[in-house]
Amino acid sequence: MKKPIGSLDPALPDVHIWGAGVSGLLMAHFLRSAGWNVHLYEKTSRIGGKIRSHKIEEGVYEEGPNALYATREVEEWLKELSLEILPATTKLKRRIWRGRAQAPLTPGEVLALVPRLFKRSPSLETDKSLADFFRPLLQEKIETLLTPALQGIYGVSADQLSVKSIWPQLKAGSYLSVIRQLKGPKARSVSFKLGMQEFIDRLAQDFKDQIQLNCSEFVLRPNTILCTNAHEASEVLRPTHPRLAQLLHGIHYQKLSSVMSLTPPVPEMQQTFGFLFPRTQGIQSLGVLFNREIFPGRCGVTFIVGENQGADSIVHDDLNKLRWSTSDLRVHSWEKALPIYNSSRAQAIEQLHAEKISGLTLFGNYVAGISLRDMITAARNFSQNHKRSP
Repeated sequence: MKKPIGSLDPALPDVHIWGAGVSGLLMAHFLRSAGWNVHLYEKTSRIGGKIRSHKIEEGVYEEGPNALYATREVEEWLKELSLEILPATTKLKRRIWRGRAQAPLTPGEVLALVPRLFKRSPSLETDKSLADFFRPLLQEKIETLLTPALQGIYGVSADQLSVKSIWPQLKAGSYLSVIRQLKGPKARSVSFKLGMQEFIDRLAQDFKDQIQLNCSEFVLRPNTILCTNAHEASEVLRPTHPRLAQLLHGIHYQKLSSVMSLTPPVPEMQQTFGFLFPRTQGIQSLGVLFNREIFPGRCGVTFIVGENQGADSIVHDDLNKLRWSTSDLRVHSWEKALPIYNSSRAQAIEQLHAEKISGLTLFGNYVAGISLRDMITAARNFSQNHKRSP
């Protein structure tokens, strides 16, 4: 169920959104276009949440998300916003570090997988971790292939993620049929000349006078949309909606840090998107992005670390193990960086949808999917279902 939880009362013209991160800005943008009077409240001094771009002498780098994986439909919408798209460099190699940079699978490993594609996947009647679900197909590659790939997206290992939480509509069958179900629409990574901050600023442009910053306390009003993380939403709802608050508090989060280093280029970075690091290789970081290779005008490399204490020391040690030089580390950390898409989250979201909430809506990456593309789609569909008459 990749959609917001709850609904709005159409008899009231105003909507009150708590949280001016990307989910709040998306919801405000689409609802304003659907005829609502939008009021946006943010507890900090800036909008955009984890999305923030920095321009330094060497180029642009991102604190958080560095790109939007956009379908043709999303790209058309970005053009309607008068945003000039900066596409990622094409045909970049993706590598896994196993003592050296390697392709995710060798030709021999691919051939070994082919007969297993016709095996039937485990039943989905009981919740399965991704590790258990894909083990008959990938066998020993769970830790050296699946977990590195997933921790680059979700921040945790395959055994911490739930099939039902990530793909609630997935149907069991042969692994070949499963892969076909998971194949999404054609999309590509895009950003903007000055970074993802351009996207944030454009979303807010049409209703910037309706944004209140530094709001220390939010008053729950009719037609409220909570666009915070689940735990902050839980605190807001605890006095008036204890059942919802309890469910929201049961959603777990992963802490993460992004660490940008102005490490000079080395040959193994050329024409390469980045490296994923299996946990068996002694590298503590989850992965590294080669910013300079991905987008023109970007600088340095960015390590993703599953900690928010000592992230600079972790990256320093990893740079030594990789035999790359260390230069000017810039650390950005979040205690609740990403919701963990485990069975607890799946159960909480299912129960929250069953509550049939009216005049109150919950929205964010713990609800509608972890990607920006998913959130764009969910916010747009919600606004179309709640369009006000002129």
